[in-house]
Amino acid sequence: MKRLVIPGVIVLAAAAAGWFMGTQSAPDNSPAREGRTLTTRDKVPRGSGVVSAWARRLDSVRKTPATRADEAWAKWAFSVPDAEVPDAIARLDPYADFTALRCLYARWAGFDARAARASFKESKIPRRVRNFSRGMSDVPSPGLINGTMGSYPRGSVATAMLHSMAAQDAEGVKALAQRIAVTGSPESKEFPDVWHLQPFLGEETKDAETVAEAAANAAKAAALREDAPGRHEELRTAVKDWVQKDGAAAGAWLRQLPVNELAKFSPEDILRAFRQGPATDAAMTAAALLEARRAEGRENGRSGEDLRLTVELFRDWAGGDMAAAKQYLEKVGDSDLKATLTGAVAGELVRTDINAALKMLEEVEGDTVKAIVPMMHTWMKNDARAALAWAARIEDAELREKVTGDAASSLAIVDADAALQLAGGITDATVRRQIYKEVRSLMWWNPAGLRALQEQYPGSEWDPQ
Repeated sequence: MKRLVIPGVIVLAAAAAGWFMGTQSAPDNSPAREGRTLTTRDKVPRGSGVVSAWARRLDSVRKTPATRADEAWAKWAFSVPDAEVPDAIARLDPYADFTALRCLYARWAGFDARAARASFKESKIPRRVRNFSRGMSDVPSPGLINGTMGSYPRGSVATAMLHSMAAQDAEGVKALAQRIAVTGSPESKEFPDVWHLQPFLGEETKDAETVAEAAANAAKAAALREDAPGRHEELRTAVKDWVQKDGAAAGAWLRQLPVNELAKFSPEDILRAFRQGPATDAAMTAAALLEARRAEGRENGRSGEDLRLTVELFRDWAGGDMAAAKQYLEKVGDSDLKATLTGAVAGELVRTDINAALKMLEEVEGDTVKAIVPMMHTWMKNDARAALAWAARIEDAELREKVTGDAASSLAIVDADAALQLAGGITDATVRRQIYKEVRSLMWWNPAGLRALQEQYPGSEWDPQ
């Protein structure tokens, strides 16, 4: 393990923010602009001789700045007459116009649920997307935007449809929700990622304790069964249900299981059930699951995503209770995992006390590199100038270039030009190529802009590997 000298903090002069932050969207390629023949997606609504008012406003709504886009899309969606809702949906981009799709499908499900469900089932709305947002503050910041990973637009639309349908037929939707709750059922595939079925199932709050007890008993009973085919699947399903009903008790029970039993659970699978609870139990359980899987040699292609989820949970936990999160780190036995989670906690601490955060890195007993990366991720969002200035003072050349490279890849989200300038000062070809690859993937929607960057920063790093 490499032990490193952590550079001190550089005091920067107060200055205006250096990087522009905001959301960029693909260029407007509407047929009206390009003089193209109208396609099926651009068609005039059925039954009308002229383009409706809502259709004429569509281009202007697409150009609404990101901070007001949701409101503009919602107003537009509710201006569409009921009879023309299917045509309005056909004109939308299923990979981007999620607010409008949610509103329109919810309306459609309210007056013609059968047709709305058939359309939704065939739609191309993705289950998961990657979103970037600058947060709620209007105050300029020297840091980067906040990256939110793992939004679920299809589940969001499905939930809105269920609420509309329930307003018309509560008992029918209750029966539908019961089928959706069955993993692998046709209904669960038609309405994926609907996390909160309780409003449709009608469980009363007074029965919560009884429901949680029943879920606990089911999980414990499955755990006592002999190791037979289907035993673990039954146990996994029962534990997920228990976590949803009583996350604290379920998490504590999971963490006391023998390592070989705990290692059989998929962290992502279990952590999804913790969504509505506090980060405390989810973070502790995630760390225990990861440590058990590493001890039993069960790491796989999902391990990187599992680690990312765990790091995010520890950040959330540290943001709410720094002392408790730091105290729990002492219980983590795997040195590499402990270093990574220490970096996650230090990343939250860097927002308020940079010196204390850097002191945490100095005390890492494992590989300090694994602690620096997650800390820098948060620091870049909070104060990119200070983070890059600190990275430039790292004495170990190899580490300095790696940390700078990771920072440049994050910076590429909002300022590709600045990221490529940083890449120019990196001698490691592998690190430099990774930055170019990140820029290329982020600029896929803007071929002209990408070509301009390739001309300004020529090199073999652009070539796909």
